[in-house]
Amino acid sequence: MIKIVFTKSINILLLIIFSFNFISCSEIEEKNKYILKKNIHPNIIFGVIDSLVPLKVSGIEFKINRYTSHNIKKYEIGQNVIINYINQSKTFEVTKMQTDNILLAPVSFIGENELIVLNQRVIITSNLFKEYQKIIPGHWVEISGLYVKEGKILATNIKLRSSQSFGYIKGKVSQLDRNFISIGKQMFKFRTPVASTVSGDIVKIVFTKEDDLYKTFKIENLSNKYINLINHNIIIDGFISQGDDKKYRVSGFPFIIYDTNRLYKGQRLAVKGKVLPGSIIDNK
Repeated sequence: MIKIVFTKSINILLLIIFSFNFISCSEIEEKNKYILKKNIHPNIIFGVIDSLVPLKVSGIEFKINRYTSHNIKKYEIGQNVIINYINQSKTFEVTKMQTDNILLAPVSFIGENELIVLNQRVIITSNLFKEYQKIIPGHWVEISGLYVKEGKILATNIKLRSSQSFGYIKGKVSQLDRNFISIGKQMFKFRTPVASTVSGDIVKIVFTKEDDLYKTFKIENLSNKYINLINHNIIIDGFISQGDDKKYRVSGFPFIIYDTNRLYKGQRLAVKGKVLPGSIIDNK
């Protein structure tokens, strides 16, 4: 009898210890989740590389950690990039970095300090003159830059590429019907209609070129993708544009800027703010 009672007592004690440990672990886990949620804020920048050592993007310096340092050599000054980062005591540390070029396509016309690519007017700045001199009509080029306005791009990096089976362009849908989708004045024939895209959306079109006809291969709706950045602290480098609704936006992006007191149309700057529901930037 004594043996049975002793055994039961041991089992009860073990159960109490196990339960205490379980509760403690659960509390610690919940506390860690709370700390993580409280201290790690989602931060993102859409910008242009000013320098690689140190890494500066649109005027802001970033620290490269040991996990991303080996990748920095594949980037170039002037490239469009998207960077996710954390803010540690006013030091911005990169957690993720990727290129975000505007277009890859053949050149149709060469003017004085400008190219026409997919019916987009691409302005060539003095620092790109060496690359510009090598280009002839028909050459494929990959371009980073900023939309000054619809159909006009200020190039910040340009590279000659061999002829491609597929090209791409990012921009605002200017026209859409059952058969075609247009970025600026460039039309792309649908292979299959896209129901989730409307005129005015920001999209990335991957296309094929068959003789003189451009056909869509894939359409990614970036407006929908950017809306998923709600509550992100965001920085966007670009030119200020005004839509038909008289509201200000950063060219090439769908966000409406909430506070526009210090902005004017055609101005280039890095807009800082938080993405709010409705795809609005609360400008800082």
